[in-house]
Amino acid sequence: MAAPTRILPDLIESWIAYMDGLPTNKLFAEWAAVFLVSAALTRRVWVRTSEGMPPTYPNLYVALVGPPGSGKDIAINPVAKLLREASVGAPDGHGFYIGEESLSPKGLIDSIASSDSICSYTIQKGSVQEVVKFQSLIGCIPELGTLIPEYNIQFISSLNELYNCKPHYKDRIRGALVEVMNPHIALFLGTQPETMVKVFPESAFKMGFTSRMILVHANAPTIQNLFRDLDAPPLNKDRLWNNIRSDIRSLPLVSGEMTVAPEAQRALNHFHVKQAAETAVPTSKYTDYNVRRSLHLLKLSMIMTLSRHSVLNIELRDVERAQALLFKTEALMPKIFANLVTDRGFHASVEEVINGNEKTISHQQLIARLRRRHPPNEIRQVIASMKEAGNLHEAGTGNGGFPIYTIRGDYD
Repeated sequence: MAAPTRILPDLIESWIAYMDGLPTNKLFAEWAAVFLVSAALTRRVWVRTSEGMPPTYPNLYVALVGPPGSGKDIAINPVAKLLREASVGAPDGHGFYIGEESLSPKGLIDSIASSDSICSYTIQKGSVQEVVKFQSLIGCIPELGTLIPEYNIQFISSLNELYNCKPHYKDRIRGALVEVMNPHIALFLGTQPETMVKVFPESAFKMGFTSRMILVHANAPTIQNLFRDLDAPPLNKDRLWNNIRSDIRSLPLVSGEMTVAPEAQRALNHFHVKQAAETAVPTSKYTDYNVRRSLHLLKLSMIMTLSRHSVLNIELRDVERAQALLFKTEALMPKIFANLVTDRGFHASVEEVINGNEKTISHQQLIARLRRRHPPNEIRQVIASMKEAGNLHEAGTGNGGFPIYTIRGDYD
């Protein structure tokens, strides 16, 4: 089957151009573009890394984490709008089923199990064309709390299972057995750091869901002019929107197993075996996430490929582009939980100090930081423990004769 005709040279770059000038963080806009392509691909394309391994699909769980005004909803809502528009008039089984913004946990399972979620694609098996049906749900939810108001282990386990895109999924809702054939789910979420901490306790970072989620951080509101410069040339965003929508409509016509060029295979192997450990995201919260980084890189490489064209072959440049985005995003992940007053305790206090940007810290600054989550009677013990572990070394004295510490080592 011939690849469908595309208008734009690159969907991701075109979506970033469309978002330019809107009041949203630039990294948020880039991930919105990536998620748009991912959602449009559903589970129609896949990669098998080796014989006997299950297929890897390009579905993502992405959460934009930032303060009010950072543009989470500005990045998320247009993605849902474009996918809905692209579904209008699409051939049967080739549209996109978008869940409600206020989707509840039970509503999510009901939605993916409904007849509205049924999609299909055609693959060639010898001389015969086979129609494969699956059930897909795309969630574009600007407020995480509407989907997960509190940490529910059973619901989180369901999200973990659905993410894996296995051949079958079963659940019991309100006493009735719910069955989903070939499930696919992709989630694009928004939340504030404080909400993230309240919804996901420390223990939640060891239970799989957060290892499947890519957290994209902005640490400040995004301020833009209310009106464009009158002397600037017109952007013609309506035309760009229409071209993007046309190319997104063509992606459901692409289906089948993707191949991986030898150079791309070598790059992915190198990352998985060596580079992933060397560039792991620091802090204990990301221990489980670090295990899945190779999988995230593979998914992103698939998306980068099909952003450029409809040929099912991953090239080295796609892997390199995916890795650059992943590294840029991961560099900001530890900052999500910095400076939050929570009950995370000793481990988080140590991580915040030694994984911060400072190379030295005064005794007064250290005490001020520790007071955010420790009563006065605990602070001396925390400092003593950090010194015994070799994380703090006295490097002299400062104002008032109090020590100045050199910060060393990553917390493990």
